[in-house]
Amino acid sequence: MIRSLMLVVFALGFTGGVRAADEIPSPYKNAKVGDWVEYKMASGSARANVDIKQKRTVTEKTETTITIEMAMSVMGRDIKHSQTFNLDQKFDPSSYMQRGPAADKSKGEYKEVSRGEESLTVGGKTLACVWMSYAVTSEGKEGKAKIWRNAEVPLGGMVKMEAETAKGAMTMELVDFGSGK
Repeated sequence: MIRSLMLVVFALGFTGGVRAADEIPSPYKNAKVGDWVEYKMASGSARANVDIKQKRTVTEKTETTITIEMAMSVMGRDIKHSQTFNLDQKFDPSSYMQRGPAADKSKGEYKEVSRGEESLTVGGKTLACVWMSYAVTSEGKEGKAKIWRNAEVPLGGMVKMEAETAKGAMTMELVDFGSGK
């Protein structure tokens, strides 16, 4: 359940809209080494509730690649891994969760339902956000998602996300962020 919801989060959170993968520019193109974002996530279903803390940090960047380290704390268990993205290719938002050849890709469809503007406060700073809500169809099931974004936030700009699918609900909120060297 968590993996499916996270794929929705990353697919919508990075794109800010629904476009084919070959039309999505990399959200990392302007990132610098040391840029970071920190999120708290809560997901739940009839079976379990899970709280997750996550920090993403740019650890290396060349003209053609960027390496992002993701450190997570899931139910008291620390998980850390790095992933390198090619900046010369169009961004595949589901690739963020792909870790090996056996990983399955999100086959979801996202249809924008509405959009608007709203200010959210993160770490004492008020951020003017654009939000978009979506109808989500994944694995034949219906759901919905809402994403708030701000251009000041590094690594894709996501400030908040709420998603509900047949597998459960998830909220992801920005705790803090910073710029690199």
